[in-house]
Amino acid sequence: MRFNKIFASMLFVGASFSGNGWAESFQPFEVTDIQVEGLQRVALGAALLSLPVKVGDTVDEVKLQQAIKSLYGSTNFENISVSHEDGILYVTVKERPTISIISFEGNKDIKDEQLQESLDGSGVKAGESLDRTMLSGIEKGLQDFYYGVGKYGAKVEAQIINLPRNRVELKFKFTEGLAAEIRQINVVGNTVFSDSELISMLELKDYVAWWDLFGERRYQKQKLQADLETIKTYYHNQGYIRFEVTSTQVAMTPDRKGLYITINVNEGEKYKVKEVNLIGDLMGREELMTSILPIKAGNMYNGADVTFTEEMYSKYLGRFGYAYPEVKTYPEIDDETKEVVLNINVKPGKRVYVRSINFTGNTVTKDEVMRRELRQMEGAWLNSAQIEQSKLRLNRLGYFETVDAETIQVPGSDDLVDVAVTVKEQPSGSFNAGVGYGTESGVSLQFGVEQNNFLGTGNQAGFSVNTNKYSKSANLSYTDP
Repeated sequence: MRFNKIFASMLFVGASFSGNGWAESFQPFEVTDIQVEGLQRVALGAALLSLPVKVGDTVDEVKLQQAIKSLYGSTNFENISVSHEDGILYVTVKERPTISIISFEGNKDIKDEQLQESLDGSGVKAGESLDRTMLSGIEKGLQDFYYGVGKYGAKVEAQIINLPRNRVELKFKFTEGLAAEIRQINVVGNTVFSDSELISMLELKDYVAWWDLFGERRYQKQKLQADLETIKTYYHNQGYIRFEVTSTQVAMTPDRKGLYITINVNEGEKYKVKEVNLIGDLMGREELMTSILPIKAGNMYNGADVTFTEEMYSKYLGRFGYAYPEVKTYPEIDDETKEVVLNINVKPGKRVYVRSINFTGNTVTKDEVMRRELRQMEGAWLNSAQIEQSKLRLNRLGYFETVDAETIQVPGSDDLVDVAVTVKEQPSGSFNAGVGYGTESGVSLQFGVEQNNFLGTGNQAGFSVNTNKYSKSANLSYTDP
């Protein structure tokens, strides 16, 4: 008869010993054989590989505890028990079931594809073993999503349906309910701008006119965050550099059908620009870069001007091959004089060169036809202006509906990129036909076909036929522009 077993749950933390005072009187023993029972999907070799005990080892309580923890760590088992008799170590396991099917029911706000993508990120997918301990966290995460869009009555339930051969169907049942409507939005602490002026900028609405068929008062957490940023940007653009949203409260009515939103702000005061300094590596172009600086001393501080200046210098550096410059503004604020010194730090980084230019999407148009329109060359430094000019020239051909260009850094190199040009082709040909009648010439017929990108060569080819009572003519043309 085997010695009493050591049992561990799914959330096993430390081995426990029970029965006949084994925990008190357990004697170490030498393992003469290891037998694993209960395996179905997991191979015996894989199970033994996860077991830190080998034949010939002398095991004690600590080693058995470590063995159980190691087996649980393999994520293949949901129940494990260990016993021994005459030197033979018996390991009895219950494998985690395999997920055969994942299905969704009742979800309208979230598409099945989005749900599956979220589950894939958590390691829950068909063909994988099921970790039951993760289901409550997944349920809560999905429920939090519904709360974020104002559906506070939503419920998510994960159901496990057993199938033959230790397989399960994992079904998520959704009860979405109705979205809570915003009853009122309040702004507290504002004196410079009125409530109505600030609330009119927000995407969230607490009032929708009866004739606005597409308006809604539905709450969404993401929209609230965007609206707070909108208010902050508006104040910064008016010179209130110290403005901040101190807190927000979203209060729900007892019936969970209405919401009251309160936004608490601290406006501060207006600040003027005392001085603007260009610092960092200006590549010997300090005079030119200073001359095009749009922010002047004495101007009211404007956050939009600061952002525009940073983007302008980044594009300027991009013309000389500095594809990944860092241009950041560090303000020094004097609260006594209500002035701010703007220090614009320029870090061009390494000059980047183009290794190759690749085209995708051109199923008809040949690469050489597109390549001759490029102003950015392979082997030259990356020039953002030439990239934009190349896109413009490709668009003007009339062969493409869309033209996009993306720079992809070459792995293992910080100064080489590939340029990926992606196009979507459109028809570039035309045909015409006509019928006429004259008292002298009688019935006349006309037909013509013209192709501006003949066989993808970029050449123009055309054929036309005209016929009437007195004459017949045909015209064939081929033009290499």
